[in-house]
Amino acid sequence: MLPIPRKALLAPAAASLLVAVGPAQGQGQNTSSNSMAVRDVINRSVTLSPGAEVSLSTIAGPVTIQTGGGSTAQIQIIRGAATRRELDCYRTEVDATPGRLSIRHVQDRTPDCDSIRSAQQVRLTLPRSVNLSMSSIAGGVDIAPIDGRLKLDSMAGPVKIRGVRSADISSLAGGLSMILLPLDRRGVRISS
Repeated sequence: MLPIPRKALLAPAAASLLVAVGPAQGQGQNTSSNSMAVRDVINRSVTLSPGAEVSLSTIAGPVTIQTGGGSTAQIQIIRGAATRRELDCYRTEVDATPGRLSIRHVQDRTPDCDSIRSAQQVRLTLPRSVNLSMSSIAGGVDIAPIDGRLKLDSMAGPVKIRGVRSADISSLAGGLSMILLPLDRRGVRISS
C-alpha cells in the first residue's frame, strides 16, 4: 500500500497532486464494442439523492464518468457482440433507486453461451456528490472529479482519475494517473 503523506493534507485548496503509475498516459481507451458486428444501446436517465451509491461491475470494455451539478444521472451503455446469438447470451442490468445505481454485466450460463465475443462501453454523467464503486472492469476507466468516496478493484485497463478526495484502489493492471483534491479524513489507499 502507498500511504499518502500527511504533508499532502496541508496543501492549499487550489493545489492538486498528480500521481502516475504504470504505462505512459495518452493511450486510447479500448473501443472494442465499436468494432462488433451486432450492437444495441441503452439510454436512461435516473434521479439520484446526494451521496447516492453508484456501482459498476463486470464490464467488458471502457467506462467514462462525467460529473456535474444537479441530481440527474445520464446512462449510456453500448453493448456489442460478434453475432446476435452472442449478444443475446448476456444482458447489462441497470437497477436504480434515488439512493443507489447499479450497473453490471450478466452472462447466461448455458452451453451455447460458454464462449462469446462481446463488449460494453459505458458512459455516465453523475452528480458530483455520489460515492462510486467499480470492480472487474476490462477496459480503460476515465473518472471526472467526484466529491464522494471512490473504490476501484480489479481494473484491467489504464485508470485516469481527474479529481478525488477519498479513494481505496486495488488490483490495477494498466496503470494509474490521479489528481488529488483536498483530501477528506479517509484519505487515499492504493494497493496491488
